[in-house]
Amino acid sequence: MLYFPRKSNSAAKTQLEYNHNPDDARRLLLRAIRHHPKSQKIWTEYFRMELLHAYKLNQRMAILQQSQMTLEGDETSLLKGELAGVVYKKAVEAIPDDIPFRLLFAKISQDFDFAKHITDEIYKDLQTTHPEKEQTWDALARRPLTLLTKVADESQIWKTEQACHKIYQDGLEKTPSVGMWNLFIGFLHERLLLGGSRDTSDQRLKLLLSTLAEASNHVELSEENFQLWMDAHVNCGQIDEAVAIAEKATTSHVRSAAMWEMHLRLVMRKFSPDEADSAGAADQICNLFDQAVSNVKSKHALSIWNVGLDWCLLHDRDRVEVIFEAACKEHRNVAIPFKECYLEFVAINRGLKKMRKVYRKLKVDKPVSVDFFKRKIFLERTQPEANTSKLREAYEDALREYGSNQP
Repeated sequence: MLYFPRKSNSAAKTQLEYNHNPDDARRLLLRAIRHHPKSQKIWTEYFRMELLHAYKLNQRMAILQQSQMTLEGDETSLLKGELAGVVYKKAVEAIPDDIPFRLLFAKISQDFDFAKHITDEIYKDLQTTHPEKEQTWDALARRPLTLLTKVADESQIWKTEQACHKIYQDGLEKTPSVGMWNLFIGFLHERLLLGGSRDTSDQRLKLLLSTLAEASNHVELSEENFQLWMDAHVNCGQIDEAVAIAEKATTSHVRSAAMWEMHLRLVMRKFSPDEADSAGAADQICNLFDQAVSNVKSKHALSIWNVGLDWCLLHDRDRVEVIFEAACKEHRNVAIPFKECYLEFVAINRGLKKMRKVYRKLKVDKPVSVDFFKRKIFLERTQPEANTSKLREAYEDALREYGSNQP
């Protein structure tokens, strides 16, 4: 049993909660620690056990006070969980540089009202031993929210959030890193997603936007944060501002398909329905599309080609086949799906004769997929009188390319 932390914890819990024997529970956990000095599970359970024991002593004290009696011996020294404090100190000596491990103790002690001084000590110790760590400042900044009561109103919550913001800003002064900015932005986004009254949501959104703008002046934002920044402006109906941010995003992440796709979509969205069909809009979109596909590796650019195709289908039909023909010469990740779509587009818009001509051209320009041949066969079979020789030709082409093993 001593070599298995889970069994040791279970046995100690039985001794404390069912046999009411804290001494045996303590001995079991101490033996387990000797065998597993780096086991976070054993240390935290030992800490929890001491706090639970102190909690029971506090309950006993309340009963004795009602009877005008006093506790025996030195039990009064345990009422504030002093042994739990000792366990914490020994645990961080055994595992000194693990901040999330230290925070586990704070999370446990927060559940016991009498142990606030222990929680305070844990946070103070964390700030003293790891003042330069981003996780330290994130934990310190989030702590005020853990002290809120369940009945706190929105004004109290917002005031507490402002206290959190101040601590994050202090952290940024000490540790002005990308990670520190990301933690602050992540916290602000979490709070925004909680909803609430219109005033509170507006205040949270305003602070998130200003923080993203400030962060972009000090560090390079991640793609996720650029996306968050753009989405926030779009949700406010501020398309021009979102486009300006998209320009920054594609400058910072020039090889990112996601950033270029978002940039294209935002510029397209900027135009009204009447403006979208103008030559000026088409030229602007085409120039931006050309920049996108020239900067993003072809194998990652399928989403960009899809956006460009969708635009042309709606607003610039003359360029549709130009898009198809260019895409068919790209990396297989782009070429394969576009060849299939190209066949269908030509069949619907230019007729079966033209589709067959395009098919003959594309089939010799590798790569081609099984689905490419299936699409050709499907289009032939949709005719009122299917051409048997054309069907046979497509089947034979597929067999030459893939053999008889494909379904």
